[in-house]
Amino acid sequence: MSSEKDISIDPQRLKRAYKVQASFYDKIFNSRVFVEGRKRAIELLAPSNEDSIIDVGAGTGLNLLYFRNYKSIVETDFSYEMLSKAYKRAQILGINAEFIIADACALPFENGSFDCAIASYVISAVPKPIQVLKEMKRVVKKGGRIVIINHFRSENNVIAFFEDLVEGVCSYLGWKSNLPFEETIHKAGLIPIYTEKVNFLNGWTLALFIVD
Repeated sequence: MSSEKDISIDPQRLKRAYKVQASFYDKIFNSRVFVEGRKRAIELLAPSNEDSIIDVGAGTGLNLLYFRNYKSIVETDFSYEMLSKAYKRAQILGINAEFIIADACALPFENGSFDCAIASYVISAVPKPIQVLKEMKRVVKKGGRIVIINHFRSENNVIAFFEDLVEGVCSYLGWKSNLPFEETIHKAGLIPIYTEKVNFLNGWTLALFIVD
């Protein structure tokens, strides 16, 4: 089982990878494999029109496709190339959102700045996933909602074996194949009130948290 100290994703290599991936990111993460989970995540977040929303690791802004009727949206990402595509998407969709280049491990916002937070396919693609979850919890108001959707280490021993086997290659490419769900959220001080398996072969976990 992996822990925070084991995460071997190099931030600078990650930034270079995102610069390259920005050109084809949508073809992967807006495919049918991932769209179902993204839609369910936003349904589960269930923000009101008046809620302030932070989209952590927003990438090219694919969540904006489902945020058209909300007044206060902040899109953050580590990559300028990714976020510039998100900005262009918002212009096309006619969405008034704020775009901030930020390290998800140190979000530039005061405590309790948002009503809800979402991270779609992000947690296993950052060097310090536990710290990112702690930051999401910090910037959301008490009683606010956090939703994440991500691939985590399988509970099936055979699948988990192969996830462990390819972990080195996956980390080099910029994501963690065997991040453990329970351990990660526990260390972040989060308790899920709802979880659901989604996407192809139920290979991704959707989780809702209420900030206490």
